[in-house]
Amino acid sequence: MPNLIIEISLYVNGALRFAIDELKNTFQRFRYTDYDRGATLNRELERISLEKVIDFTETGFTLGEYGKDTKYEVHYSPFRVIQKVKGEQTLIVNEGDTMFFEKSINQVESQGEQPSSFAQSRFTAKQRDIQYEVNQVAKTPQNFMLGVVFSASYLYGLPERSVKLLLNDTLNTEPYRLYALDVFPHKEWKPQSLYSGIPYITGHTEANDASLFLANPSDTYVDIFPVKDSRGKFVSISQESGILEMVLFASETPKSNMKKLCELTGFPMLPQWNSIGFHYSKWEQFASSDRILDYNKNFNLNNIPVDVFWMDIPATDGNRYFTFNTVNFTEYKLNVLKSQMILNQRQLVIITDPHIKKDEEYSVWQKGDEFDLTVDSNDQITNIFVKNSSLQPFIGYSWPGDSQWIDYFNEGACQYWGSLYQYDSFKGTSRIFGIWTDMNEPSVFNQYEGTMPKNNVHIMSDGSVVLHRNVHNAYGLMMSKATYEGLIKRDAEKLRPFALTRSVFLGSQKYAAKWTGDNQATFDELGVSINQILSLGLSGITFTGADIPGFAGSPTDDLFIAFYQLGAFYPFMRAHGHIDYEHREPYLQSQRVQTVIRESINMRYDFSHYLYGLFYEAHTQGIPIMRPLWFEFPQDRDTFDISEIFMWGSSILVAPKVNQPLNEGLWETQVYLPPQIGWYNYQSKLKATQLGHFKSALEDSDIEIYIKEGSIIPIKLHEGRLSLLEAKDDPIRLEIYLDPHGYAKGTLYLDDGSSFNYKESDQFTLVTFVYSHNKLSYQFENKSMQNSLRITSLSIIDSNGVKEQQVNMDIVQSGSV
Repeated sequence: MPNLIIEISLYVNGALRFAIDELKNTFQRFRYTDYDRGATLNRELERISLEKVIDFTETGFTLGEYGKDTKYEVHYSPFRVIQKVKGEQTLIVNEGDTMFFEKSINQVESQGEQPSSFAQSRFTAKQRDIQYEVNQVAKTPQNFMLGVVFSASYLYGLPERSVKLLLNDTLNTEPYRLYALDVFPHKEWKPQSLYSGIPYITGHTEANDASLFLANPSDTYVDIFPVKDSRGKFVSISQESGILEMVLFASETPKSNMKKLCELTGFPMLPQWNSIGFHYSKWEQFASSDRILDYNKNFNLNNIPVDVFWMDIPATDGNRYFTFNTVNFTEYKLNVLKSQMILNQRQLVIITDPHIKKDEEYSVWQKGDEFDLTVDSNDQITNIFVKNSSLQPFIGYSWPGDSQWIDYFNEGACQYWGSLYQYDSFKGTSRIFGIWTDMNEPSVFNQYEGTMPKNNVHIMSDGSVVLHRNVHNAYGLMMSKATYEGLIKRDAEKLRPFALTRSVFLGSQKYAAKWTGDNQATFDELGVSINQILSLGLSGITFTGADIPGFAGSPTDDLFIAFYQLGAFYPFMRAHGHIDYEHREPYLQSQRVQTVIRESINMRYDFSHYLYGLFYEAHTQGIPIMRPLWFEFPQDRDTFDISEIFMWGSSILVAPKVNQPLNEGLWETQVYLPPQIGWYNYQSKLKATQLGHFKSALEDSDIEIYIKEGSIIPIKLHEGRLSLLEAKDDPIRLEIYLDPHGYAKGTLYLDDGSSFNYKESDQFTLVTFVYSHNKLSYQFENKSMQNSLRITSLSIIDSNGVKEQQVNMDIVQSGSV
């Protein structure tokens, strides 16, 4: 093994970051965080001087308990990093001396002769240097591996895949692979790597949580083995290329640990108010303005709320993104559509994928080709399109046919991509348009594994080159960053952007929502979706959801019912369907199904203020919206392997229908109510008499929702409203669920729902309610007069029943009722 050098940083929150590289090598290993434009690691997070906390020993040094609870011991030979929380060992890096670095080999072969016109017509002075750089980078060292022992026996993370939240041992199976791939169809409950690859693992015990991630988006394999004579786990990590850059952190609680993760990788964006509602999408061959207007009319006629309508690829002009079909979306028809959306207070989303149709008559490709490989006055290179290893344009096959892929690792390419969202460029769009970015693993139909070749080349602004193998899992992240920045500029930094992505990496939560891809219309997908969303949430990706009622297949009435009821609690709620499966519209279903769909969306509206408050909590504290039970009850071992019952915030427990009914209209679901505290059934308002594990019999309209005693839940009074924007200023009822001492507490967050004024000029309202001694008091943590707050009634719930109280109060200062 070559001689190695280690670089260590300690952050103010107690996280330890170390990077290991070869000491003497002409071409150093690739370091992703030097090229990601700050997308993954927070470059503003303060580091502390090691001199303040370092204590040298005979075998190495210790870094004292900075961040209040975490201490590290570093040993030179054999190399070890030992993490401790309050004196208790939580993990050991390189236990068993498993670290290994592969020697250099030349893996990349030329993909053909380089055309002489390349050097003549582009940048002659730099071309030779870049080609030499490509050849040398191909010879850099590749694989490394490292073992880590967790003291915890319950490990979670490594998304994205269709498996249980709790990671299984791989002693008798293949290792977990982290490599973003477009897999359609994929099987339920299989460990195959799907659309994202996030090298993040967290271990949980009753006493603490310990986590690690690698800031390296190359192809990764992870094995998990039991540790003999121990409750812990041995985790073996192997990555294809790059330096070993790992971040360790730990805390006494899961919530504190999640905050540290987001301090390191960025806090989730705060979405627009309307985007937390219900989205309707359908991949259809004949997309048109008239079709969307027909959707809009029929949702209204059938009293089914909806907030956003989506446009898939057929809305474009021949699969040319940033255009509209010139027949079905004429300027006049688009204007009529936009006017109707504004009238009904709804919005639109349109798709823009990263592959650009190679067509000389297509302005996006033509201008990109014109700018490609140009050098500005500061000697900065703009590389619009990804190249192959011969520095020729990489041409692959996707929805438009022959296509080229945007190089989101190049600053000039990102600026070009962002400029395409300007209203004078993407003609027909307006401020009511959000963006959908799909196929960004990236998916390439005619290549091995359906993705971009590993020896493709990204060219940085300074002329340095990066092989795709080094950055594959971060391609979707970098696309999301470029899209977000483009939308910010489009609206002059006045509106929070809405964008949806399929592929994510550490840090994606700052830029986009995420959906779980091409699922199936099966009952298995219900449980799968919960596990996927929980796993992504623990990795920092909070604004997530699955296609309702399954992207592909023909859902039964029973599946429609179960999927919409569960989907009402996804952080991101969207119905979407494959082109081959028609009649997905809610208003075309049986009355039995329509009733449940209507009830489910209305229930989401009921909880809209509570949900918006959870998004604010995620934005400021990093805590996911959907949480495993152990996240709220960290010392209850019975919760550690429960993953299809979940917490929605800290006050609401959901035990959804995930299996087929016993008979039509008669269901049975598994429930676990942590017995440390009391619970109320949300629908009946009765105090739960059973705690722990039990089964519950339900009818179609029933869903097992429980409110933790001691909670105050704001309920939006939105009767008759058919969009969240319509309901935004409607009043609120406070539901007060008392504990045995007659006490309850809750919060309410309000802002304008669309701008950045909440953080730029402190224009938001955050109020804490406390009910005690038969009196409701309220205290503002922040108050803005621009955000009205009207409460018309209180429901006070205890073991004796429900007491209603009319109050009709506009709260303008702290007080009591």
